Amino acid sequence: MTGNGGHDWQWLKLWQLPKRERISGMEFIKFYSGSHYLLSWGGRVYQTQDLGKSWSQVADSWELASKYQVILNNRTSQNYEVSPNYERRQWLVNQQDQIITWLRVTDKEDSSLKRILFISINILNGQENQTLWDGGMTIMDIQPSPDREIYFVMIEDTRQNTRSLYSLNRLNNNLIYDPILETGTERLGKLYVGERTFILERNQRDREYITFSSNNSIKWQSMEKLSGENIILDARHNRLFRFPETYQIPDQKKSAGLNYQVVDLK
Repeated sequence: MTGNGGHDWQWLKLWQLPKRERISGMEFIKFYSGSHYLLSWGGRVYQTQDLGKSWSQVADSWELASKYQVILNNRTSQNYEVSPNYERRQWLVNQQDQIITWLRVTDKEDSSLKRILFISINILNGQENQTLWDGGMTIMDIQPSPDREIYFVMIEDTRQNTRSLYSLNRLNNNLIYDPILETGTERLGKLYVGERTFILERNQRDREYITFSSNNSIKWQSMEKLSGENIILDARHNRLFRFPETYQIPDQKKSAGLNYQVVDLK
């Protein structure tokens, strides 16, 4: 455990794990003061208030999908099927301490009619709010900022399904989104979010680029992304680390360590 950004560390006692879950896929999504933590694991969210001695389940994506499939089909004449999103990052916590997730909604009679159901859950009282978005939308990547604003890359199919439109958007606390950047048919990929910084992997004419803004999306710049290059964002300090795909042990007579480039995005 660290309380100063990784400068100093201390050991915690061995935690008990929530029952029936496997170790893979575990992610802490919120740290509160003292001993209160939220943990995303296996499509569920758990919380502990005693440093892992006991856990209580807060939300379950399968239970939510079953519940809202019944609700939506009772509201409308459509025959909807609702399922979890199965993305690596299924759960986030926004600035109002609401747990955020989204479910996939398809029409059983026409599988091409895809919709998104965003859900927020109040951690304190369990109150749920939801918004069903229009058809033809797909969430490609979703990431929180260090201040817990939520941003996502979306693909929106046109009515004629002849092309797909890409955009970067911000999810507001009322589950309505605001567009940040629209690129038309130009493909957007993985998203990285820092302090007033956005980085998008982008594909244009079969070439890969990194598009970034370091002033809260007012101005955008691009740099070419090398084939097989991996990037890591230091979100707090707005630094981009660029690594090659493979590493070779360097000649000890010349240099030591990994070969990488640091780009200051400030």
